[in-house]
Amino acid sequence: MIMIFDFLKKCEYEIRTAEELKKFCALEESLWTATSSSIENFTCDKTFLKYLDSDKNGRIRTDELVQAQKWTLEILSDLSRLEDRNGILRIDTINSSVPEGATLKAASERILSNLGKSESPEISLEDVRNRQKIVSAGISNGDGVIPAESVADPEVKDFISDIMLTTGDAIDSSGLRGVSQSHLDGFAKSVSDYLEWHSKSEPGSAEYREIMLLGEKTAASYDALSAVKEKIDEYFRFCGYVRFRKSLHDEHATESQPLQGEDHPSIDDIDRYLESAPLAKPEVTESLSLDKNINPLFQERIGSFKTNTLQCFKQDTDSLAISEWNNIVAKFAPYSRWLAGKKGANVEKLGLVKIKGYSQDKKLVHELENMIRRDLAVAVELDQIENVEKLILFQKWLIPFANNFITFSSLLNPKTISMIQIGTLIMDGRSFNLTVRVGNIEEHKRIAQKSNICIIYLDIFSKTGDDEDKMNIAAAITSGDMNRLFKGKLGIFFTPDGREWDAKITDMLVNPVSFTEAIQTPFRKLGSFIERQAENFSASKYSSLEKNLGQGLPPTAATPSPVVAGQPDKTQPSGTIRDLMLGGSVAIAALGSAFAFITNSLKGVTLLHVICVMIGLVCIVTLPVTLVAIVKLRQRNLSIFFEAAGWSLNIPLKLTYRLGRIFTSSPSNELMMLANFAEVRKRNDRVEFLVLLAFLVLAALLGIIAGKIAGILF
Repeated sequence: MIMIFDFLKKCEYEIRTAEELKKFCALEESLWTATSSSIENFTCDKTFLKYLDSDKNGRIRTDELVQAQKWTLEILSDLSRLEDRNGILRIDTINSSVPEGATLKAASERILSNLGKSESPEISLEDVRNRQKIVSAGISNGDGVIPAESVADPEVKDFISDIMLTTGDAIDSSGLRGVSQSHLDGFAKSVSDYLEWHSKSEPGSAEYREIMLLGEKTAASYDALSAVKEKIDEYFRFCGYVRFRKSLHDEHATESQPLQGEDHPSIDDIDRYLESAPLAKPEVTESLSLDKNINPLFQERIGSFKTNTLQCFKQDTDSLAISEWNNIVAKFAPYSRWLAGKKGANVEKLGLVKIKGYSQDKKLVHELENMIRRDLAVAVELDQIENVEKLILFQKWLIPFANNFITFSSLLNPKTISMIQIGTLIMDGRSFNLTVRVGNIEEHKRIAQKSNICIIYLDIFSKTGDDEDKMNIAAAITSGDMNRLFKGKLGIFFTPDGREWDAKITDMLVNPVSFTEAIQTPFRKLGSFIERQAENFSASKYSSLEKNLGQGLPPTAATPSPVVAGQPDKTQPSGTIRDLMLGGSVAIAALGSAFAFITNSLKGVTLLHVICVMIGLVCIVTLPVTLVAIVKLRQRNLSIFFEAAGWSLNIPLKLTYRLGRIFTSSPSNELMMLANFAEVRKRNDRVEFLVLLAFLVLAALLGIIAGKIAGILF
C-alpha cells in the first residue's frame, strides 16, 4: 500500500504516460476516485463515450475503462501518440502481430485506398467518418454489388447492363445501380433454360417436325390463328345454337343486343357493340364464309389468318368448315404446348445470337464473378471502420478520461478545462465553472443538500430557427456571495464546443458561500427584520391616526344643521378631537420624560463603555453564526454534489477556499486561476487551518474582554 501511494505522489495524481495509465488501471477500484458515472456527465466526443460504454447501459464503470485500456495498449505498438492525445493514427503504429491488429491495419489501408489516399501513412477521424465517400468506390465497398458505371471494360459493362435489363438490379452502397451474385446466377439460369426450351424447335431435334409443322412460317401462322381463334370458336358455337333451335331468323340468337337509346352512337359505342357481336351471321351448315359479311372489326385479322395460316392447309380460303377449323387447331397443338412451356423468357429480348454467345463464352461470367468476389472480400475490412474509429478515439481521449475518472486531476487543475464540467456560466460579473447536467432538480436538491454547497439551478436553452435545445444544470457557488443572485435572473452559458446558450435561474439551494457572507448574514437579516417591523409599525400607526382623524373631523356639508335645544352644537369641536389633543400632549410629555431619563442615565457612560458593549453585542451575534459557518464551510463536499448528478465516488472531495476561488471567479482573481495549482495544493490545508484558528482565538478574546468590561461597568 505504501508503494501505491508513493506512486500516486510521484505522479501528483495526474496520468501522463501509457505506463502510468496501465498502473492506475491495475489498482483496486476502491482506490479510484470514481467507480461509475452516466455518459451525460462528460463533454468529450460522444462517439468515444459510446465505444467506452461497452454494455450500452448509458453508464461507464471501472471494468469498461480497464477493458478499453487493455485493448488499446494491445493494438498500438507505439504509445507516444496515446500520450500526446493525438487524433491522427499512424498506420505503422498498429500492432499487426496480433490478429485484430492485422485486421485493423488492413481496414485502415482499405479506407485510405477508397478515399484516394493510398500513399498516406496516417488516417484521421475525418477520414474514417467520411463513410459515404469510403463506400462510393463502387467495386470496393464490400456490398457485393457491381455497378455498370464503375466498370472500365466495355464488354463487362455491356454484360452487366444486359443482366440489369433482363434479370433486375440492386442499389450499391454508393447509390448506383448494379448487379450482385444472385442476379448473375439468375441470368445464367434464364439463359440455360431458354436455350434448352428453344432447342426443341431447332432442326435436328426429335420434336422439331411436330412443333415446327410449317418450318420458319410456323410462328407467324400461329400468331395469325391466335388473333382470331376466340372469335371463330364463338362463331361456331353460335352456329350450333342456331342449328339446335331450328330457327334461321331468331334475332336473339343471331345477333348481339342492338344499341339502345341512341340514334347516333359514338365510335366507342360502335366498337363495343362490334366487339361483342359474332364474327359473322351464323349458318345452320356450320360453315364460315370468309369473303363477305365479316364483322368489320375483325376483317383485317381474318385477312391475315387467310394469308398466313389457312392457305397453308387448303387452296380455297373463302370458306372454313368447322371440321377444317378443328383440324388446323389440332395441328398447332404441339406448337401451342411448346410455346406455353417457355422458360427464361426474360432474356428473350436480347436475341438468340447474344444469348448463345453468353452461354458459349464464359469469359464475361468469370470476370464478373471475380469482381463480385473481390468486392465481398473487402466487406471484412470495411466492417472494421468502427473499430478503426474506436482506436483513434481511444488514442486521443483515453488518458484525459482517466484523469477525469480514476483521478480528478483535470478538475483540480485551473490550467485545463475538465470534461466533467458541462460548461461555464457567466452571471453577476462572475464565471461559474463547476457545473453539471441535472435530470431531476428536486432529486438533485434532496441529495446535494448534504454537501453544504450553495447551488443554483438553471434552465439552459438555445433556439435556432424553429429548433430549440434545452437542458437543466446545477452550478456550484463556491466563492463571493449570493446578494445579487435570485430566481429569474438571466445569464449566458458556454459549452466546451463554443456554443452560447441563454441561462435562467429556476431554483436555489442556499448555504454559506464565504466567511464574509456568513458574518454579514445575521446583520442583514436583523436589518431586514427591523426595516420590516418599522414599516409595519409605521403603516399601522398611520392607519390608526388616519382613522381617528377621519372620525374627529366635522362633516363637510355646505348647509349647517339647526341647533336644537337640549342637544350639543355639532359645529363646535367634538369630544373626540379634545381627547386626541389631550392624549397627544400626554404622549409628547411622556416621550420628553423618557428622553430626559435616558440622557441623565448616559451622563456617566463614556465612549469606551459604549464601544465595549457594542463589541460584546457583535461577538454575541457573530460568534455562533461564525462557528456554524466555519463548520459548514469546512464540511463542503464536492463528492455529494457530483453524486447527486449520477456519479459514484469513492472519496470525499473537500471544497477549500482556494478551490472555491477557482470554480467561481471574477476578473479580480483571474491571476489566481492561472496559478500553479500543484504548489497551492501543498500548502492549502495548513494555511487555511491557521487562519481559522487565529479567527477563533481572536473572537474568544474579544468575547472575554467584552464580558469583563461589562461586569465592571454594570
